[in-house]
Amino acid sequence: MNRYIGSGAIFIMIAALFGFFFWPVKPVIVLDHLCDFVRDQQKLECMAVLAADNFVAPGSFVEAVANEVTDKRVPLPRGNLFGDSCIIPGADGDAIKAELSKHSSISIPTFTYDVDRSLKEGVELQIPKLEALSLKAGPNFKSVSKVELSTEDAWAVNVDELSAHQALSSCSVKRSCVDYIKSQQYRVIGTALVAKGLSYKLYNSENQLLSLDAAVKSEAITASVGGSGGVTSTTKSTLTASEARVIGVRFLPVDFFSNQPVCERDVLYSASGVADVSIVGGGGRGNIGNLIRDQKPLGEVAAVQRTGSETSECRDGIDRKTSAASAYASVKQIKENTLELSYDLIASGGHYVTVAGCVAGQWIGKTGHDTTAVATSSIAASISALVRSESGARLTLEYDNVPESLRGRLTISVRDWRGQQLREEKKESVDFSDVVGSGSKSFLADGPGLYRFEVTANVDRTVGGNVEARDSATARFTLVTN
Repeated sequence: MNRYIGSGAIFIMIAALFGFFFWPVKPVIVLDHLCDFVRDQQKLECMAVLAADNFVAPGSFVEAVANEVTDKRVPLPRGNLFGDSCIIPGADGDAIKAELSKHSSISIPTFTYDVDRSLKEGVELQIPKLEALSLKAGPNFKSVSKVELSTEDAWAVNVDELSAHQALSSCSVKRSCVDYIKSQQYRVIGTALVAKGLSYKLYNSENQLLSLDAAVKSEAITASVGGSGGVTSTTKSTLTASEARVIGVRFLPVDFFSNQPVCERDVLYSASGVADVSIVGGGGRGNIGNLIRDQKPLGEVAAVQRTGSETSECRDGIDRKTSAASAYASVKQIKENTLELSYDLIASGGHYVTVAGCVAGQWIGKTGHDTTAVATSSIAASISALVRSESGARLTLEYDNVPESLRGRLTISVRDWRGQQLREEKKESVDFSDVVGSGSKSFLADGPGLYRFEVTANVDRTVGGNVEARDSATARFTLVTN
């Protein structure tokens, strides 16, 4: 009987050894603790891939997620309403950028992931996936006992509905991006939960930290990094993301953009201008005096005027002329894309007499003196065109009633958002010296962007003695897109 018992014991031992090495290991259900934290505690949606925060951010739009499927995760975005791909070059995005620069700190615990020892070679590890990084089980994956996930810092970035609406209604966003959103095939991210210093630590069965190099050499895992990857290996972790990564998001309401008015215009014009005038006298006593100046913005008239106080000795009413000067200038917006520049300058020189003596109302040793008067006008004006259409556009500058007296006194440019002068259509170079009378010039635009026409006009009149001079003009400039 002992012989049978011994044989049975040997059989059990052989069976146990066979089972340990060859019997399939029961699969372990690996819970995604990071996603549980994002969903349950932060009430956000989990990301399918943890991408950099300059790629996934408030304003990013993604394909609609079927939220009724609990394990459905948010895919990578197709674009960003507030990013370079959608904001029109040169448009003012300072307000939304200021909103996105505000951070709210979040505390994230360290998570420990169980290891499914039944994972077959070549299958990706069941841990949160970093963009451009693939970690797969190697032939000796059973040597890995656990994976820890930790972060150095974390914060939330948010854009509220009002800011999102203002950005769309401001016409700063390309029409194609707006059309994407209005089609309701995309959802827009309103809040992003960002983790900095996201680290993975792989431990062996002896609870020793495995470096990436050691883990790969021991064939516990295989690792591949696409592109720059943004992933490093340190003495304190197996892998660490060098860039901040987005681990969760919240969407703006699905019907938000369909219920809010958005900019439907292909071109948005704006104008600015300033008029500056001054007068000053010189040459002797009684002139109009020291410099006086006035400056007014678009729509207001800058005006200064003054009369001198010249007097002649002995016989004041004879051989005397009072100096005077006046200057008026303005920039008026006639239409959203039309400006009217006008100025009126008058300068009159003065004269008076001094004498060596005066006897019975008669001059003795008379000497005449002239006084001068100077009137100046400086006008600066601009018309901006925010072109939203992504098809080619032509900018045309139309001018009317520009007097010959302004030839050589105008400085004109038509530039893009980079400050580069646009090329005049069908010409090798740009020449504005012929902008006199009425006419037009056309320029080729470089797609959507902010384009600006600028003009300055500097005019002055200087006279002395018994001379009077006047210069006035009213000219119009219109910027047209077609």
